Amino acid sequence: MEKKINRKYQIADIQQDKLLKLGLDLKDAYILTYLKDMNQVEKIIRKEVDGEIYIWVDYKKLMAYLPILKINTVDAMYRRFKKYAGLGLIKKYIHKTRTGTYTFFHLKGSLFDLF
Repeated sequence: MEKKINRKYQIADIQQDKLLKLGLDLKDAYILTYLKDMNQVEKIIRKEVDGEIYIWVDYKKLMAYLPILKINTVDAMYRRFKKYAGLGLIKKYIHKTRTGTYTFFHLKGSLFDLF
């Protein structure tokens, strides 16, 4: 029998107990939900690397999209993503061109297990 999920214990569609087990907070819940949702957007920039699909994440656009989080520096956002990579939720790929450097992320199955 499938376990019934009580939505009142969810934050941004993630079970609070799963967040707590990973040492994550409210800000992380909303950022991870953003990543999950962006992964489904057709127009997002994707890159295939070694058979895995990565999506481009612009930290500045993410901060503008979620101003309620009060994450005001690229470095602060970078540290959060580094934490997610350390937890095995995402994998990072840096793509350098003549016009700039772009950060792509592969969303691992363990990220989707949070939802």
